[in-house]
Amino acid sequence: LLAPTTAWAQPAGVVPEGTVDGRARLVVDGTGPVAVTVDGQPQPVSSTPVISDRSAMALVVDASAAAGPGLQPGVSGLVDFALAAPPTTRTALVADPTPPVVVTPLQPGPAGVLSGLSGITARGDRQTAAALDLATAQLPREPDTPRLVVLYTTSDGTEESPDALAARLR
Repeated sequence: LLAPTTAWAQPAGVVPEGTVDGRARLVVDGTGPVAVTVDGQPQPVSSTPVISDRSAMALVVDASAAAGPGLQPGVSGLVDFALAAPPTTRTALVADPTPPVVVTPLQPGPAGVLSGLSGITARGDRQTAAALDLATAQLPREPDTPRLVVLYTTSDGTEESPDALAARLR
């Protein structure tokens, strides 16, 4: 959802994500129409669903040795996420140990991701930036395809700051 940058006072379920061309990019967790007002005046908005039947997404799992204790709860969360996507959503799975590896290449539906998640074991060190680059490389650059990268980790840090990682994906 793109809105004027002065629209930062938002209701619950709306997260400011940054700015694009002088407009605020907001992530809206929910369905239905969204209205943005600035100084009491309704503003035009455009929205694009992050997950749709045209979407392509890459799931990145922190499979480092340090993530071992939290790996299984995270895997179950990613299973839920993959199952909630429309069946035509194309999904790839990337594991982040040393070196990062494509577990499941981009394919429609959750079946490949679900079987790939069951085989991930914790080992090695994290290489989050390299894993995100590998995940992004799995996604097509088609003009009408929303692309999404989901990173699951139990760690509180990476070799790059969260802002640097976000900039890399933008």
